[in-house]
Amino acid sequence: MNGRSMGGRWTASRGGAMLLAAACVVAVTRSAHAQVMGETERNIRVLQQKALIRYHRVEVMPTFNLPLNENLTHHLGVGGVVRYHITDEWSAGAEYVKYFGFDSSLANEISAFGVAKETRFLNHYFGAQGAWVPVQAKFLFFGKGPVHWDFHLIAGMGATRTGASAYRVTGSLGGGFRFLLWRFLTLDFEVRDFMFMEKYRAGSKFVNNVVFTTGVGIFVPFTYSYQFPK
Repeated sequence: MNGRSMGGRWTASRGGAMLLAAACVVAVTRSAHAQVMGETERNIRVLQQKALIRYHRVEVMPTFNLPLNENLTHHLGVGGVVRYHITDEWSAGAEYVKYFGFDSSLANEISAFGVAKETRFLNHYFGAQGAWVPVQAKFLFFGKGPVHWDFHLIAGMGATRTGASAYRVTGSLGGGFRFLLWRFLTLDFEVRDFMFMEKYRAGSKFVNNVVFTTGVGIFVPFTYSYQFPK
């Protein structure tokens, strides 16, 4: 065997070893890259942008109000609420409701029997309120798309005018749901208990005026932008 033949075999063997080493390096590199990517993907948390931003926006809501626990009278109320959202969770505002009252059928039956009745019609209510949003979520509406909503708690203080000229200090507690219709438009449903002392001929009585309220909220400004894009 001559030197040229042995040299050729040694060169071929060295070339094969180099190819094998390169293949091992590529395999190890790919495995390490896949492992790193897997760890990265497990650590990534995708946060969806909020559909409704309340922070530093004013909410104006015309309302329709219906007392629920009346016996001798019935009332319908129209009014409005203005809230300033300090954060996405907390807001403060003011409200006004004008009531229109009439006797119930029970009151008319009592009068027909000659029994004296004493009723107090609500005239209007005005006051301040604060609200807190502890829950925000969404659901699919018949498979058409997500509907974003929140649940909020409300507490307020104001005055209710009853009769001709009497004002009663009134506290209120309740909660409601807000459904997003558009970026600046919501549909609200609330139930609140307006509590005050009323004076009758037989003495004073603690009154719970439980009111169902619905309204369409308009958020100003109408548009907003996110600090970080998707």
